[in-house]
Amino acid sequence: MVSPPPKIQWTLGPVDSSFGGPFPLFAGDLLIHFRTAFPGLGQPTICDMWQMNRGSQLWFAHRKELVPPGFQWHRSEVEGSNPETEDDEVMQAPHFWRVRAGDRLTLIGERPYLEAGMCSMILEFRESALVYWLRQDGQMPTPEEALSASPSPNDSLRLDWARRAVSKVTALGPPRTLATDWRLC
Repeated sequence: MVSPPPKIQWTLGPVDSSFGGPFPLFAGDLLIHFRTAFPGLGQPTICDMWQMNRGSQLWFAHRKELVPPGFQWHRSEVEGSNPETEDDEVMQAPHFWRVRAGDRLTLIGERPYLEAGMCSMILEFRESALVYWLRQDGQMPTPEEALSASPSPNDSLRLDWARRAVSKVTALGPPRTLATDWRLC
């Protein structure tokens, strides 16, 4: 007889400018970025998902001076500019997320040193942030490393974790704060 999967005890927490990095990540950790539709406040959607294939560090930048080296600002992301007059592209990269107020980020991973044996967190962002990861040596991942941070469709454990995260985030209902755009101070 197959035993049911262990219950996941979620830790919930708001994230604002007082929350920073680095936050250690371990091989196998699953991170999921959720966004609730605005203004419909429907079911949250998954914006992106990372599975760490080695230890790394997760960073949260709420201010421009905390963004990683190499991040290029688009003029529409800087206060005081007029986005309607801009025609250049917004920088995209697979190793960082532009998280808006109201977005939620889940982190699920095994931690044998914890009583429950797992780290399972839901972070609700109260303001915009740039969320990115660096390798343990403090360097940006290569494009190949960043693109390989996708969970395998054959990984039944991570798929179960993802289903549970979707269920829990959905059960929380709409976030207390929502933003329609992303901009750092």
